[in-house]
Order: sequence, then structure tokens, then C-alpha cells
Amino acid sequence: MQWKLASAILLAASSFRGVAALCDGSNWAIGEKVQELFPGGALHYFVYVTTPDQRVNDEIVIPGDGNICTHPQFGCSPPPIFINKYISKAGITYNCFRDPVDERVTQLDSFYNKDNKIQSCCRRA
Repeated sequence: MQWKLASAILLAASSFRGVAALCDGSNWAIGEKVQELFPGGALHYFVYVTTPDQRVNDEIVIPGDGNICTHPQFGCSPPPIFINKYISKAGITYNCFRDPVDERVTQLDSFYNKDNKIQSCCRRA
């Protein structure tokens, strides 16, 4: 009996894969825009901590027809456009660059499906 329990624990431990940190070496990860599921819904930009728990640290909401590049917490690059600057709630500026790895954060919510591709990784300026 103990052998079966030990085998089950070993099998479970060997098949477990921890969640990796987002944007290795960065402070923040910013996802692509996520539109609310109802017509005319607002656009949400989620700023994630880059530790393995990948929790949302900030959520920027703009009208469905809005432009994220005019929001005071973000700056945008010339075309092809991506977020190249983020100013945190604490007022600290971070320089951002395109995520070199195809990373996603998946969380389900009643207003939107956050299968969110990371577009920018940000480091303190």
C-alpha cells in the first residue's frame, strides 16, 4: 500500500509543471486589448505582475471606440503600434518592448474571456 501511495506521489510530482514567470526579467506584462462580451463593451488592458502567479495588478478601461495611445498611463510606438511606455499607479515610468515570446494569461470572467496574449514587457526606466 505504501509503495502505491509513494508511486502516485512521485508520478504527480514528475508530471507537475509550474507556471513560469511572464516577460522574464521585466517588472510588468501588458496584455492585448480585451473587449467586453456585450455589444459596444469597453476595452480592457490588463497589466500583470511578472511573477508566476500572473495576477492582474492594474486594469485600464477605455470606451469601446477609444484609443489606448491617448491614455495618460500608456505611450505607444510608431507603426506597427504597440505599448512602449507604462506609468504605474505609483507614478513610476516603465519602458516597454514587444514580448519576444508568445505568452498568454488565461482567466475566465463573466464579462470577458481573458485568454490574453501578452503584447508588451516593461522594465523600470
